Amino acid sequence: LPSMAPSGLHSTTPSQSPSFSDMPSTTPSYGIINHALNKPSDQSTYWEGWSPDKGNDGNPQTSTHSRNGNGEQWWIVHLGVVVAIDSVKVYNRYDCCHERLNGAVVEILDYQ
Repeated sequence: LPSMAPSGLHSTTPSQSPSFSDMPSTTPSYGIINHALNKPSDQSTYWEGWSPDKGNDGNPQTSTHSRNGNGEQWWIVHLGVVVAIDSVKVYNRYDCCHERLNGAVVEILDYQ
């Protein structure tokens, strides 16, 4: 994760634990379009109350969670249209478990 986000928004490394006051607004004010906002999403496994749609609901205070276990865990969002992607932002959980994104890989796939 980058150490600084645009327009003074804070991002964090998994070892840091920011307060809720450090979290970005749910509506970015810097003109970036969130093409993933509320689009269909899915994940490798489900944990009760932690559905995949919480990963792209626009609220940085919610998060998604898969079941613990061996094997790769993944989360995917289907944009539904072809768009130019300039950047991808991944926000870590703010309440715990910051190390869980260590080694995370972001892939952009073209399904035509």
